[in-house]
Amino acid sequence: MPIRRGRLVAVLTLFIIATARAEALDPCATARSDWLLLGETPGAAVLEAFRDTHAGCSIMVALAEERLAELRPTGEPESEGPVDQTGLNWENARSVVLEGHRGTVVHAAFSPDGRQIVTASMDDTAGIWDAETGLLLVSLEGHTRTVRSAAFSPDGRRVVTASSDRTARIWDAETGRSRVILEGHEGGVWYAAFSPDGQLIVTGAWDSTARIWEAETGREIAVLVLQGHVGPVNWATFSPDGRRVTTPAGADNPVQIWEARSGRVEVRFEGHTGAIRSVAFSPDGRRVVSGSDDGWARVWDAQTGRSVITLERQGGGVSHVAFSPDGRRIVTGSGTRDQRIWDAVTGHLVATLEGRADVVPIAAFSPDGRRIVTGTADRTVRIWDVETGRHIATLEGHGEHRVGGVSFSPDGLQIVSSSTGHAAIVWTAR
Repeated sequence: MPIRRGRLVAVLTLFIIATARAEALDPCATARSDWLLLGETPGAAVLEAFRDTHAGCSIMVALAEERLAELRPTGEPESEGPVDQTGLNWENARSVVLEGHRGTVVHAAFSPDGRQIVTASMDDTAGIWDAETGLLLVSLEGHTRTVRSAAFSPDGRRVVTASSDRTARIWDAETGRSRVILEGHEGGVWYAAFSPDGQLIVTGAWDSTARIWEAETGREIAVLVLQGHVGPVNWATFSPDGRRVTTPAGADNPVQIWEARSGRVEVRFEGHTGAIRSVAFSPDGRRVVSGSDDGWARVWDAQTGRSVITLERQGGGVSHVAFSPDGRRIVTGSGTRDQRIWDAVTGHLVATLEGRADVVPIAAFSPDGRRIVTGTADRTVRIWDVETGRHIATLEGHGEHRVGGVSFSPDGLQIVSSSTGHAAIVWTAR
């Protein structure tokens, strides 16, 4: 028998009064009552609105995300591409804390689809988290010392971790099962990453070597011995096509590009007089930018090794360099209070990100190349306009802990930051 409109209004009014009283005792009361009003087949837009409205109730948010996942076509991306940053409000960004580690979170990174985050911690574990709700999905346990880095495979199905226990491990990202252990380094492993096609893995360690492994079998296929390099190989970079790798270099030693599968040196870049702290390929793989303790950053032809641009010297040494996603800009970070943005073609200074004297020399471009996020020792995360250097927003939430890592999600709507504390934070633009 149909319910009359007047009776339905009365019933809903009583329901709202009851839930309002319950809300004082239970912050999820309104979320649960609104969920009942959605009906059996709510659309994606309705579910997304519910999720955003009730962001404070993690249980109901997770339920909405589960329903949204069922509506998304299998194998199709959730987003058509990077979001234009100019329309986003970062000053009032929503934050979700990834809590659960018992030691410092030294690294955090998004999955290729942006729906998950992997963290590495000094508690000897890595974790995989839901990027929207902050819920811990899988704990990766098996290392016996600090996990220094963690990264997803390009298809998001595997994770590789590097540990001070002298091993790297490949994990199933869904089950958390350890699939392969990479053994061979004679010192703690500080870095591990997949090649762009997911077929190879590069690791760097305290034994002053980088090693190349088959991702499927774990077979070691090349050892890259870094002459003159003292200390850990804490990064190594694949070229965009995955054929080549570049690594750090010691003082008075050239930057080198290695052929990944043979371990043969293909190109040497000579010109720096200090240790090489950071190297990055351009998106098309034709150029390389390097930063050195000698205070200079240089751009090189990746085929010939010829120096094509020398960027104006920075005090304190250049410890971080990166190309923008379109290859038009370069960011350099140093021990001084500023980071600089350069025209990658002319070498002209575009903007200076002026901050405090305790700015940490880490930075990441947004996927559309319009914004840069930086981490600072004053315990904040800051967002800047790439073309003007204008400070856009400061994100606070790490308490007394120094920020050590920052990165954007693939769609540019979120940022993850790690710190010397036991948690990472996911920031979502409004």
